[in-house]
Amino acid sequence: MTPDGEKHMTDVTVVLVDVQHDFLDPKSSDVGSWEKAFCVPGIERLLTFARVRGWPVIHVGTKHESVETLPTRQHDRGIKLYCKDGSPGSEFVLDQEVEDRLVFKSWYSALRSPLKDLLPAAGTVMWTGVATDCCILQSAFDADHLGLRNVVPIQAVSASSAEGFSSSLEALAKSAAAIVDLDKILAGQALTDCEVEVGDVSDRARRWFSEQKELLGDSDGHDLQEVLSRLRADGAL
Repeated sequence: MTPDGEKHMTDVTVVLVDVQHDFLDPKSSDVGSWEKAFCVPGIERLLTFARVRGWPVIHVGTKHESVETLPTRQHDRGIKLYCKDGSPGSEFVLDQEVEDRLVFKSWYSALRSPLKDLLPAAGTVMWTGVATDCCILQSAFDADHLGLRNVVPIQAVSASSAEGFSSSLEALAKSAAAIVDLDKILAGQALTDCEVEVGDVSDRARRWFSEQKELLGDSDGHDLQEVLSRLRADGAL
């Protein structure tokens, strides 16, 4: 984050990426995993904070009409259709407020959607949702190319594995985003004081991911709401 990072707490847009049933629930689709649900309690805490401060909130969802609109590699691998328009799996896990904006994409990056037209030319995007090793990663690199500042709170994003989670956040920290501690953001600290040092990102991410796995415990037979109730027990880093 730049030395004047304190200023950028006033021009933040919070973007939620793919917080939909098919991505979080392994019973719902091939691309779902309970580990991707780790981000939800942190997002809920961040949204409360953001709305008090008047930060814009944009929900970006995935929507497919058929397997033909899946990304090429997924189509070639025979991934079953997910987030089909109008299906229960495409529904958002978190409700939208009246003032929130909602857009859809069919590829990985959230910037390959109308989102680009809703963001300020040189603002700060706080990315949340799934997955750090796919759509969050692609979106942040696209945003950096557009001259936007990227902020990624560890406790408000997720991935299906500890390795994918930690390595992708480390890659983002090196090249495209400030990786931050959500608890410090919620305490009102300047962005420069919330940032995790690049060399510490991987260890911090692994530790948090491990803590969420412990909260989740044995998930056999559980549904998404039961899983989220467990994860809401502790959102700290």
